Parts: sequence; C-alpha cells; structure tokens
Amino acid sequence: MVSGNTLELSRKSVCSECDRKMGQVENWTLKRRHEGVPDREHCLLGQGYLCLGSVTFGRCGASCPPKNNIPCHGCNGPPSLDILREPCRDIYGMMVRRISDLTDKPQKEVEKELYDVAHTMYAFTIGSLIMEDKENSKIRDLVKERSR
Repeated sequence: MVSGNTLELSRKSVCSECDRKMGQVENWTLKRRHEGVPDREHCLLGQGYLCLGSVTFGRCGASCPPKNNIPCHGCNGPPSLDILREPCRDIYGMMVRRISDLTDKPQKEVEKELYDVAHTMYAFTIGSLIMEDKENSKIRDLVKERSR
C-alpha cells in the first residue's frame, strides 16, 4: 500500500478456510461456549455453538475454529460488502438463515434461540462502559467548529 499497490481482500469467509466437516444437522439447539467440549472434527455451528465463521471475512486463516476449538467471534467483520451497504442484510439475519439451512429448524425457531443478540452476536461491539459516558452533543459541536 505504501508503494501505491492496491490491496486485494479475500471475499471468502472464515468458514471456507476451516477444515471441519459440515453436514445436515437434526435436533439442533444453541449451546453456550461453556456447555461441553466441541468435537474437533465437525462444524461448530452444526454442533450448536454459535460460530460466526460463515458470516465473517476470512483473513485470519481460521485460527480459532479448527486449531483452538473455539467458535469464530466475527473479529474481521462481515464477509460481503453487500451487508455493509444493505441494512436488511445484517449478521443476525444471515446467521438465522445459515442455521436454518444447516438444520431442520424453521427460521422463526432459530430466531427464538438467537434472540439474545447482545450476548451472542455482538460480543465485542458493546464491550465498554466508557462509551455510555460519551456525550453525543460533543460530536455535533466539533462538526460545527470545523465548518467555521
């Protein structure tokens, strides 16, 4: 980038970099990370662990799911620029569809399992209490100062 070369980002997801076996799942239920020890051979999402690998950019070499037996947290963000452009294509909606496609559960039932979005989908985006103290009005004041 420093020399002026453009950087090509992969459009593949973490899921595509993971070597775990994936297949149709029956009797799927959501498991919290502390519930049991995941089988190292099979897809974490298929086992019920909320792995965001299928909806996350794959720039990490899928280091969490296959090597460390930890579901993907979604650190690299959404895998498709469409998600960023279209509000109706959010990570939550995509996960509901992915789980429904992988399992025998209708989307409405999957939504009930994933309803607690704040603790399952956005683990790192609501983290700090510092942001609660930030006054939004200061942002407006800064914009006004710069426009003068």
